[in-house]
Amino acid sequence: MGVVPKEKAGVGSAVNDATRLFGATLGVAVIGSIAASLYASHLGATLPHTIPLRDALAAKGSVGGALVAAQNLGRAGLVIPGHDLSVAAIGAFLHSFAGGCRVAGVVAAGGAVLAAALLPARPVVAQPVVAQPGGNERRLIVGPADEAIGRVPVDERGRLGAALVSFSTAQAALPWVEAALAAGSAPSPDDLAVLNRASAALTDAAGALGVDPGTATLAELEAQLAAREMALGARRALRRLAGATGPGVGATELAGLAAEAARLAAASSWSSEDRVRSLVLVRLVELADMANDGGDDERIDALDAELRSSLGPAGAPVVLAGARGRLVLPDDGS
Repeated sequence: MGVVPKEKAGVGSAVNDATRLFGATLGVAVIGSIAASLYASHLGATLPHTIPLRDALAAKGSVGGALVAAQNLGRAGLVIPGHDLSVAAIGAFLHSFAGGCRVAGVVAAGGAVLAAALLPARPVVAQPVVAQPGGNERRLIVGPADEAIGRVPVDERGRLGAALVSFSTAQAALPWVEAALAAGSAPSPDDLAVLNRASAALTDAAGALGVDPGTATLAELEAQLAAREMALGARRALRRLAGATGPGVGATELAGLAAEAARLAAASSWSSEDRVRSLVLVRLVELADMANDGGDDERIDALDAELRSSLGPAGAPVVLAGARGRLVLPDDGS
């Protein structure tokens, strides 16, 4: 459930329950069939030939039928055949049980490997924006400009990770607190301590990311961290474009785009127009890198067409230079 956005929690819970029930039913059917097959084959190989046919058929049906048949043989005076049938049936049952457990263990190990490879995941969230005072425009906070030459501090990731762990623990304690309050009794001090730790961890992570702790949510903090990390990559590309050189044709247009890239790289927040423009300029850097490195021709053609549409006729000479590998960008210093 940790990977499902809040607005789809009901759907996620229903899918989780349906998957669990289906998996349990399928597991019983498959592992039960394997165990039954192992039981019948092992019993057929170990069953004494002195057992009457009727009792042998009953024994192959189930271990319960085998024990009843062995008891009936004993009552009929066939004590030794009855004992042999009981021993063979119990041995076949233990053999089938062990085989079924081995199959279940292999499946569980495979599921654990898949979970380790694919989880934890995070829901796709909308582009994080926060309101700025003094106007109606919503701007994306991307952090101090000097972060572009480094990376998002590890401390921010660590604090957010601690908040996620605390909230995961708090989710288990919350139902007990609610049940105690509903019953009119005091919640357990341990459960209250878990909730307090989760609140403190959220406040700590919010402070590290510059978000108001009073209104912060985990989804907002994850989105803000993702935005900061996204901004680092974009700013590195923009700084490279700011130092780009190219052929004389289109030099004026390139200078304009370079100045725009330098402005965006130095800004501490981006408007919606800035975000769109920065993505376009990052695409231009990608085009130049692919052309210079002998990248995929189809991707170069796709970027060429996209950038000609985005930058218009004024940017066409720069796009052409980038597609032909004539746009020189400084190396990424990160």
